[in-house]
Amino acid sequence: MKNALFRLTSSSLFAATSIFAFGLAEPSLPKFSQSHWLTQGQLLAAEMPASEIYEQTISSVVTLYPVDQDFNTLDTFGSGFVVRSDGLIVTNAHVINSETAAVAVVFADGSQGIAMVVGYDSQGRDLAALQLIGEFQLSALTLATGEMPRIGEAVYAIGAPRGFSNTMTSGIVGNVAPDQTQILHNATINGGNSGGPLLNDQGQVIGMNTWIYNATVETADGEVIGQANGYSGMSFAISANEIMAFVTDLTSGQVSSVSQPAAQVAHNY
Repeated sequence: MKNALFRLTSSSLFAATSIFAFGLAEPSLPKFSQSHWLTQGQLLAAEMPASEIYEQTISSVVTLYPVDQDFNTLDTFGSGFVVRSDGLIVTNAHVINSETAAVAVVFADGSQGIAMVVGYDSQGRDLAALQLIGEFQLSALTLATGEMPRIGEAVYAIGAPRGFSNTMTSGIVGNVAPDQTQILHNATINGGNSGGPLLNDQGQVIGMNTWIYNATVETADGEVIGQANGYSGMSFAISANEIMAFVTDLTSGQVSSVSQPAAQVAHNY
């Protein structure tokens, strides 16, 4: 068996059946001053109940449906979250199909909007930014930057696994990449979770759920005949520090207009 990296997009089985026809004028980038950054040293000591974390954050988590020029949904969907109250949303670059003309955004309360892709990470990180069009009353999630989370800390993933939007799962931090770019955890994630937040016990974002560790099954001749499901509990998230660096690059114009090849991940945890 060979190790393989599987991203978390999924077919649009539960795709939105109707998309509002908003105008597609190219948006200007919003101001960076509305972002919310928080260092680990500033986090409160008391752990919040999972139900409270969910209630505090769910309005800022969205399900994303890329659409083509005719506003037909494409064959992928994923998750994202608001990082600025003026409508800046971040997600994984692999959620955005190459044929994407715009992205339909569905909030937890059922309200919908249209967003334009305003940039991809130029450093090979699997990150993209969307700008929501129109006026919305939004709350931004807080990025817990600085120190990395400790092994054993509780974490919570929110997203749309297999199309079941607004779903929360929980786990713990299992390890942190040596270069501190990714977090290994065991909260259950599936196709559709891509781009959704990984939260700490204060409801702050410590990462973006991106991929799961799996393996291919091969014959003696090396022919791939399937996928093994024996690597449960190995979910990976891009760290909040990497997300913050991307948003900083975005505001200074140091991003790409096309998706870049994702950086290879070393499996030496």
